[in-house]
Amino acid sequence: MYWSCPPPAIGKIEGARTGDDLIRYGRLTEELRKCSADFHLLYSRYSSLQETLLDADTETHRHVKMLMERIFLMTQLVDSLLSGEKQFSDSITQEADENSAFLNSIKREWPNVTSFSDSHEVVISLQQIRALKAASYRLLTEQRLPLPRYFFQKLQTTTATINVRPHQKPGESVLMHAQSYLTLTVEGIISYSSSDHQKKVKKVSVELQSRVQQSGSASHGAADVLGKESPKTETNLQNTVKVVNEYFCTDFLLAFPLPGIHSVKIACKVIDCNDIHWDIGCTADITVKSYKEKKHSSLMKSST
Repeated sequence: MYWSCPPPAIGKIEGARTGDDLIRYGRLTEELRKCSADFHLLYSRYSSLQETLLDADTETHRHVKMLMERIFLMTQLVDSLLSGEKQFSDSITQEADENSAFLNSIKREWPNVTSFSDSHEVVISLQQIRALKAASYRLLTEQRLPLPRYFFQKLQTTTATINVRPHQKPGESVLMHAQSYLTLTVEGIISYSSSDHQKKVKKVSVELQSRVQQSGSASHGAADVLGKESPKTETNLQNTVKVVNEYFCTDFLLAFPLPGIHSVKIACKVIDCNDIHWDIGCTADITVKSYKEKKHSSLMKSST
């Protein structure tokens, strides 16, 4: 993979033309960048998985953390080749953990095999590629991989039931004038499957997203309501409230200056006593129809 197209002379010309010095390594650069993007995506997906593990056992949390640490390190190793950075951001905090000690040993060894030219250009050498392959091999073979078969066991079931006001009738939208404000109330109850709570919910983060689904007389309504300013087609709000006796409640003040159909989505994430956010899949949505009164010119004409 290291000896690739284009040839060195052509690669330098292409690098100067595009302003991308790494393009001189041809396919090698493409594969490394694809590798980096894949690792970033994989880490993001494991982060999303970790957010849903509120009720999982301790071993499951440990296994997912181990996988995330390995993915994060591999991402940094690949990115260091592409950027020329020797330093690593430190996400591995448990030095006593066997997995963390192993990953830190790779981090310490890695700068010894990176070499850069005096002109501070990013250089991808055959030595670095071999070191990257060796690090990958160690990550895969020297310690067991905590694959999904090792998890998971539920210790409890935590659920949140929410109610949104104003209530929306089935098949209908909540009606409101474009020049008025809507007070939207979100209240809910936290419930557990057992009385001996493994993780107690201390707070709830309520996230709200409002987006225009279908606009009416957009330019007309915007000019009258907001003057020359362009109305926002999307609004994102967030409130964090304490849970008292397993109950929580919060209000949002919303404006819909653009006439049309608006979709309002609500998502709740719970926060435990260690201030860690967990996604338990609690969502709700309503539809709001914003309208603007038409001028009664026809009535005026008929009265005269």
